[in-house]
Amino acid sequence: MQANTDTTIVIEQVTNWVAISPEVYLISKKGDTLSCYTYRDLVYQRDNGILIPTNIRREMKKIRECKILTNPMDVNEFFNVCALDQKTLSRMWDQARKALVACG
Repeated sequence: MQANTDTTIVIEQVTNWVAISPEVYLISKKGDTLSCYTYRDLVYQRDNGILIPTNIRREMKKIRECKILTNPMDVNEFFNVCALDQKTLSRMWDQARKALVACG
């Protein structure tokens, strides 16, 4: 991100639960273009209509959870773009910057 953006704001949702995969949101700005990304495992967070036996799905999920927890954060299968329009991104950017300034 440092090489490809002017500024990036990183927001991480933290939990006290052990072995819960991270949920990280990144809002970046390059020139006049805003972008939003997430770093989380989206594969098993919704019902995709594909029928897999419960035990197999559980094992597949366990492997992915281990991978997201042990590998360093990078542009990989857990790095996803958020499809948001520029107006929404602009409001998010302004609110995040104001919150950071207020924190000092």
